[in-house]
Amino acid sequence: MEHLLSPLRLINVVLVRPESPGNVGAVARVIRNFGLGELRIVGSDVDMDGPAARLAHRSLGVLKGARFYEDLDSAVADAEWVIGTSGRLRSGRPMPTTVRSAASRIVVQCSHGAGTILFGPESDGLSLRDLAHCDELIRVPQRRDAPALNLAQAVAVVGAELFQAALVPGNTPVHPSVTRGTRERFVRRLKALSTHCGLSVRNRPEETLEEIGRIFVRRRFEPHEMAVLELWLSQLEWFTGMDQGSSSTGATE
Repeated sequence: MEHLLSPLRLINVVLVRPESPGNVGAVARVIRNFGLGELRIVGSDVDMDGPAARLAHRSLGVLKGARFYEDLDSAVADAEWVIGTSGRLRSGRPMPTTVRSAASRIVVQCSHGAGTILFGPESDGLSLRDLAHCDELIRVPQRRDAPALNLAQAVAVVGAELFQAALVPGNTPVHPSVTRGTRERFVRRLKALSTHCGLSVRNRPEETLEEIGRIFVRRRFEPHEMAVLELWLSQLEWFTGMDQGSSSTGATE
């Protein structure tokens, strides 16, 4: 069973601006219960003694090993896949996927590279700026007339769903997908080409470029698929007269 659960150790839990030390301790316990990766804390100087230590209950190793970051960029810098938790329906954006329907896919995607799941502060959740870091959004379904889940409860539900999904044989891909860094470099080239050609939709060039970025960065590509896309892009760069030497990504990772 342990080999099936090994991908969970690559999924780090990031608490963004947590407000309750007790919740942080309870989250450390959840991480140990389900064998998840590191506990990371952004923008909050949490006291790891007192309530946090009491609620960690036999998980002090996780709690004391937590890593602190001043900003979210640093906390997710090594992540191949960033998942945000949000139950809000935002204008023009699809409803976040339920954690149960996304769990198997998350386990697969994080099998060959670090994944990160973001949880926002207890009072108001992840901000729009926080969510901009995410490749995918998930939610825990519940009654509309009920209050939001406690932070530690939400982490526990997500952890349990991931744990259950990891137990299903076949949820680990044979070949790793293209890394996030390679996808981001491809997107930078594609944006540069779009700007060079004056591409925009409804006269909104900046929004068009951001949407292009989301489409390609959030998509998981196999190496041969990315090789085809890079060849296609190189031909377009040559055809439009762009300087390929300054925009080339090099070999696909």
